[in-house]
Amino acid sequence: MSELDFRPRFKFEVGCGKEAFAERIKVQLRLNNPHGFRGKTRHEHFLIRVDPKQKHFWSPTLDVSWEINENQKVEVRCLVAPEASIWTMFMFFYVVAGFGTLIGLMIGSSQLTLDTNPWGFWLAAASFLLGIILFFVAQFGKSLAKEEMLELKSFIMGVCDQ
Repeated sequence: MSELDFRPRFKFEVGCGKEAFAERIKVQLRLNNPHGFRGKTRHEHFLIRVDPKQKHFWSPTLDVSWEINENQKVEVRCLVAPEASIWTMFMFFYVVAGFGTLIGLMIGSSQLTLDTNPWGFWLAAASFLLGIILFFVAQFGKSLAKEEMLELKSFIMGVCDQ
């Protein structure tokens, strides 16, 4: 998993069928689950979450989907991400920072052409700085959740070892 990815992804192939893989996940959650992960399934999609008793603001979820690839094997795609509400909040603030930067640059450029005080560039700089700060906050949060992310990854890889 890359250190800079907001939502790290990985994929692998399994030798069993789609239904057998889904059943393996359910069995693993019931019988071999020392971390107390919780899971929900819908069709060919599984969402695995950290135990609510151990969950914190930065706790990740593992989004697992699978399908038959061109080699007629089951390809499993995994996405490790924060809870949807946390991800949405960060994306909202990134959009605000990006929009503020764009508006600040437009206002500053207009003010520069009109030979007035170009304070719009300060808005652009502050918004850009907000975006950079958000990036580092997200990386800090990801570092706090790294152990849980690795536990989720080893859990899903353990399903394949059955």
